Amino acid sequence: MVRLLIIVRWIVGRVPVGLGNWCADRLGDLAWLVAPRSSCAARSNMRHVLGPAAPERVVRRMARRVLRNMMRNYYDLFRIGRVSDAELDEMIDFDKDSLAMVQRMAATEHGILLVTAHWGAFDMVTQVLLRRGLSIMFLVARFRPPQVAEFITDLRRQRGSELVWIDDGLTTLKKAMQALRAGRLVGLMPDRNMDRTGIMIPFFGDDTVVATGLAKMALRSRAPIVPGFCYRVKKNRYAFFFTQPIYPPQEGNEADKVTALTRAVFAVFEQQIARYPDQWTLLQPIWPDAPCPPDPGLAPA
Repeated sequence: MVRLLIIVRWIVGRVPVGLGNWCADRLGDLAWLVAPRSSCAARSNMRHVLGPAAPERVVRRMARRVLRNMMRNYYDLFRIGRVSDAELDEMIDFDKDSLAMVQRMAATEHGILLVTAHWGAFDMVTQVLLRRGLSIMFLVARFRPPQVAEFITDLRRQRGSELVWIDDGLTTLKKAMQALRAGRLVGLMPDRNMDRTGIMIPFFGDDTVVATGLAKMALRSRAPIVPGFCYRVKKNRYAFFFTQPIYPPQEGNEADKVTALTRAVFAVFEQQIARYPDQWTLLQPIWPDAPCPPDPGLAPA
């Protein structure tokens, strides 16, 4: 499998971007037909995002585009190693004000928790921040088979970002806290709840269980949470921006603080996902009413 992926990477790096995206879309259409669990998860999530009034044909069309965007994300990840730094800089339009805000915070704060969702071209986050003077350690989920997980993670490390397995327990937490104390950014993607435990919060009008690790880490480290997003725009370009920092609350008990922080982060996610729902490529059903069968293993993000 890894040898095949190496061959695919070599081919992908030599395909024109327009043709590559067209091929990625066709692979997404194929996945819609042959990967029923992923298709089901996309439809379930889109029903909640679009609301109960959305016709089923609209839900299905949007869910199909989710799979296309997922394949575009993998296409980007495979080709980005052959893109020069100058070309990469030209592809991405940074919001200058929010970038300057985070750069100032990185120079003065004792670490920042950068959060993003499986929305847009999220793999670009690990590729471009070092180019802007932002050192980041990103916590990522392990999936099966492990050889493929290592291969994909190495692709995400291509431009020097540090990636750490999130499921290494206390070792991961220790590394993350050390990075925050050193003034670095620690990145997480909390919209995917790996173990289905946590707290119940409203998300797109319906309650669901989300993980609390991000909020607990923020409270323990007193680090601000900064949501950041990279999404697709026209002409094979990308836009990158940060939203305002979310600081840990000072009042209330531990449970209240965790709930307040978690709800604040997911309110930002909700706002951004609603802009371009088809770019939310999380292929795990988020709400408990999903009709999809449980995933027997961890799929790649």
